[in-house]
Amino acid sequence: MKKLKQEQLEFYVKIGYRDPHDLVFRNNKLSINDNGSTNQALARLCASVNVPRITTHGLRHTHGSILLYHGASIFSVSKRLGHKDIQTTMDTYLHVIDELRQKDDTKMLSALEQIF
Repeated sequence: MKKLKQEQLEFYVKIGYRDPHDLVFRNNKLSINDNGSTNQALARLCASVNVPRITTHGLRHTHGSILLYHGASIFSVSKRLGHKDIQTTMDTYLHVIDELRQKDDTKMLSALEQIF
């Protein structure tokens, strides 16, 4: 992705274009790609660097998971992803929430052991 963004920037500078939204996927006419085109571009990028294929939906899910792992609140992640309610986010990221809860349990036990 970094390589793609760098190539985009070089191209934009060359043609004198400034992307006001700093989007990753635009076509050669500077229009926003549809989901299918973006997934095709992702497939080519993944193949070129020999990593498993991922879709835009997969990237969205990965983004949400990373935010949670780095301490963002479930409420903030829910809002950012545009879920209709926080329950949708909780149901979608239950595996992450459970893992974070287990880490919290370990931290709490350690804190209590230090007291005693």
